[in-house]
Amino acid sequence: MVYQDIELAVRLIKTRIRAAKALKQKDLSVSTIFKQLRNHEAFSLIGDYPLIGTIVGELQKAGFPVRANALMRLFKKSEDLTSESKNIKQELIGQLLQA
Repeated sequence: MVYQDIELAVRLIKTRIRAAKALKQKDLSVSTIFKQLRNHEAFSLIGDYPLIGTIVGELQKAGFPVRANALMRLFKKSEDLTSESKNIKQELIGQLLQA
């Protein structure tokens, strides 16, 4: 059994951020990081929105831009969020980007 903990996600995201900064990248793909975390068995019970929120929060803290369009595309691919209406998705994106 694998322990489900969002703090492990935070550490993995920060590792990815450090690697991007070392390579002097100006952008990091929310979608790519999300796919990596979603495929990790340690996050199988954590919902998509909390994972996306954690990714967005860490990227914003590190100074990387997060665009609403990228989040909308990610929401359309998310199994948990794909069935939500466009208005709800826009509200959720607004909440993520306000932080």
